[in-house]
Amino acid sequence: MGIFLKAFEIHPNSTIAGSEPLVINMEEAEGIGLTNSVILASLKDRREVFKMIATEKWRNYLPRVGISYFGLKNANVNQPDSQYNDIRVQLNQLLYDGGENALEIESAKLQEMLNGEDWKIAKERLLLDVRKAYLRLLASEVKFFVAEKSYLRTLKQLNDAKAERREGFLTELQELEISNKLHELELNLIKAKSQHSQNEIELKKQMNLPLEVPIRLKDSLIRDYVLLPPNLSGDEESLALDQKPEVKKSKLAIENLKTRKEITENYWKPKLFVGGYYGQNINGALPVKNDVYGFSFTVQTQLGSSTNQTSTNYGIQTDGTGIQRIPGFGPQFVGRGENAFNSNTLNLFEDLSYSRKIYEGKIALSDAVRSNQLLEVTVQAEAFKAKEKLKESWKTLSVINSKFLV
Repeated sequence: MGIFLKAFEIHPNSTIAGSEPLVINMEEAEGIGLTNSVILASLKDRREVFKMIATEKWRNYLPRVGISYFGLKNANVNQPDSQYNDIRVQLNQLLYDGGENALEIESAKLQEMLNGEDWKIAKERLLLDVRKAYLRLLASEVKFFVAEKSYLRTLKQLNDAKAERREGFLTELQELEISNKLHELELNLIKAKSQHSQNEIELKKQMNLPLEVPIRLKDSLIRDYVLLPPNLSGDEESLALDQKPEVKKSKLAIENLKTRKEITENYWKPKLFVGGYYGQNINGALPVKNDVYGFSFTVQTQLGSSTNQTSTNYGIQTDGTGIQRIPGFGPQFVGRGENAFNSNTLNLFEDLSYSRKIYEGKIALSDAVRSNQLLEVTVQAEAFKAKEKLKESWKTLSVINSKFLV
């Protein structure tokens, strides 16, 4: 069932002299808008950032390798000068972190998915804006055409009326009525032309085209578009909840906040590291020749706002005298053979904001859950209102247009 009106196509003057207009249909307008969109391009670029974050977190499972050099030279008074050089390769591997890194990777993936939903939302909004601007321009062409034809027809009637009045067939009052009607139609024509120009500018803006680029539409609102009755499934509210990217984004945001909350609440779980080193040193000038090697275990824990780090180190100096650099205590001389040291550092009240961060995480999650509930109700309500409005509009058209088959 549909409505077909007499086909015609008009193109008000919208080209720049000496330039060919860009001829487009709705699909091409959508494609231009998507290609030129700054927001979509920015969101697409940002997606790579979240992929890089996930890759960075994965690297935390790999050993960290470094090369260190330590040189010491003493110019002694009344004693021989001394010199020491040490070059070694160091390795540090995370063994256990309470699942924090895995949660960080999951959070990065969720943020990437959130970015994807943002892209979908921006795309849908852009397509809707382009389509609305395109149809408004099509409609304004029809209005301009009707206004122009009405004006020209009434202008002809006025010229005929003047001739008839001279012959005595019409009164001055009848001629005045036609003249007043002509002035009214002229005003409508001016408004229609202005509205057409504004709609053309709006379409260019939505496509992010330079305003000086002339465009012409391939379609005709009368010839290429057919109104069909609504095809409703009856469960549009549930479909909206399943398909709206805004709802998907809200649920992903809740999952991400749950993950972040779990990370902050797992602060008490210890982190265990194992390390090792191999190198050479010498009590003199380069090159180095005495082998040194060893390993270490480190445990990091957080007790409320205080942090504690315990380290156990074991090493071997194969010859000569070496220097072990003990964190917090500086360099210590060691002789040939085995050497070991233990250290423990307790930093009191190092992070007083941790309790606040945990509390803020709980509030953010609660707010997200409530916002999601409100969003679902809003989406269902908007879907219902749109469905009823569509039914109302179709019934209204069916009543006022005799060409509809009811």
